[in-house]
Amino acid sequence: MVRATTYQDLQVEGERVRQLLLRRQVDDREIERLAREIRIWQLRCAVAIAVRNPRLVPDFRARAGALQQLVGRDWQPEADWQAQLTELATSWLGAVAWAAAQPREGD
Repeated sequence: MVRATTYQDLQVEGERVRQLLLRRQVDDREIERLAREIRIWQLRCAVAIAVRNPRLVPDFRARAGALQQLVGRDWQPEADWQAQLTELATSWLGAVAWAAAQPREGD
């Protein structure tokens, strides 16, 4: 049986990516990988919230902010991409922490 993703799992994953962004400059291939990784993590967060307590979804999305845009052939990082991704990860981490502090549906 597969273990369900916990809020703590999501916080650890998000913090790991955020720390990578804070630590160093990265090359173009790494930028694309990190942008994809953040989007995947965001989608996992959104699903986890919806499964645990669907009533939190609107507030969670308002707190979390935008999804990282899809990284495709035409995607080009902006000059301040690292700061933008860091800010995005930070806002989503805050929203996950908020959701974790809410009572589970049915409790």
